[in-house]
Amino acid sequence: MSNESALKEQILKLKREKRYLEDQLSLITSSNVFEFSLLFKTSLKKPWLLPLLPFRIVWFILQMLRRYFIVFVLAPLRRIWYKKYPPKKVAFLCYSGQTGGGERVALGHLKKASQHYRTDAFYITKPGPISKDAANYAGKVVFNRRPEYQLAAYRALYITLCMPDIALIKKLNPDIKIAVVIHDHLSGWIDYFQGYSHTPLIDKFICISKLVRDKLLDAVPDLDPNKVEVLYNPYFFGNDDLQNVKQDDNKEMVFGYVGRISPEKNPVSLVRVFKKFTKDHPEVKLQIVGGIDESLGHLRKYRDLMIAEIGDNKNISYLGYSNDTSGFIKKLYGMVFSSFIEGISVAATEALSYGVPVLTSNVGAMGEIVNEGFNGYHYDIDEISVNPFDIRENYQFFTEADEKRFIEALEKFVKTKWDSKAIAKDAMDKFSENVAYENFYKIFNGMLTTN
Repeated sequence: MSNESALKEQILKLKREKRYLEDQLSLITSSNVFEFSLLFKTSLKKPWLLPLLPFRIVWFILQMLRRYFIVFVLAPLRRIWYKKYPPKKVAFLCYSGQTGGGERVALGHLKKASQHYRTDAFYITKPGPISKDAANYAGKVVFNRRPEYQLAAYRALYITLCMPDIALIKKLNPDIKIAVVIHDHLSGWIDYFQGYSHTPLIDKFICISKLVRDKLLDAVPDLDPNKVEVLYNPYFFGNDDLQNVKQDDNKEMVFGYVGRISPEKNPVSLVRVFKKFTKDHPEVKLQIVGGIDESLGHLRKYRDLMIAEIGDNKNISYLGYSNDTSGFIKKLYGMVFSSFIEGISVAATEALSYGVPVLTSNVGAMGEIVNEGFNGYHYDIDEISVNPFDIRENYQFFTEADEKRFIEALEKFVKTKWDSKAIAKDAMDKFSENVAYENFYKIFNGMLTTN
């Protein structure tokens, strides 16, 4: 590195240091003012708290002094300590220990990392099956809503589905490497990083699709593209053995849908299209598998709407929720999706792993896994005019033009001779757990070994 480059790097570091101190001072001051005003408001609203007010004020002052002490005294001391005794372990931080797609992926990454590093797992809230399984791979499992001071004591930090105070962590330990996983482009994460002043402090962004990567780089033009990697999520219950795939050119034409019964997945339009298509193709059938959260009334209404749309049609059936989706998927002629919003469907990659081709609306990153004519087809749909997550009964369905494009794609689909083994091998090479987690290790270890 030239003297000029070194000087620029030093100036940039000093600017970040200055900005961090300004941000912390502003945050502490505004927080103190807010909490102090709240203290008096609650005391006035609840007169029985007035005798305790002097004690609450003392407690408030002690908390205020604690904050100043941590930022301006403890942080510099910890930095000196970590310089002399660099941390060795790796921390994994996830929002919840409950079962979910992102949580399951993080658990797999933790499992892979534990084969190479000493690891600990942190969760902001909600212990559950995932955090319980994490105990099999992590040295310890910690639940902490404000884990920054603990996280700074690690060599590297993996973050998913949450965002701690990265500036504070880097302040305490400037040498810590931080990787953030972004699972989709629709949950506000892209906008968050666009406006987040400490985005440059993140060492690696792991995006689950090329679409998410491109959206992130468009939103943050100054972000170094070398910091951004694409890592597809693996399928969890798919096929890992090509011997399980048999070429059957006489398979019954049963299409299947596996997923939530909800407006953004749009199964009502799926039913409507197949009702039209099966009039000219009586040999074709559609089977729908999926459940809902029964406590949510708007989803019950939507499911009932779909069932009413099916009516007494003999070619379409709703099978409800199933634990054995793999057993269902591998018997299908094709997997179909009519979503308005989709990232990369795990059900789709599982279907491909069994050699089952996929027909999908061309939304989100689905175009990245479907290669026209090789492992499926996709069809375009018009831009939606309502928010499909709106809990009111303001549902969006396919337009006539959408349905026409869907039916045209179905016509091509049933005329295509599919190579099941080639489809399955391609999916296994891209989306199997072994491949996905090995690629994760290459990315993560590359971050750790880069100065």
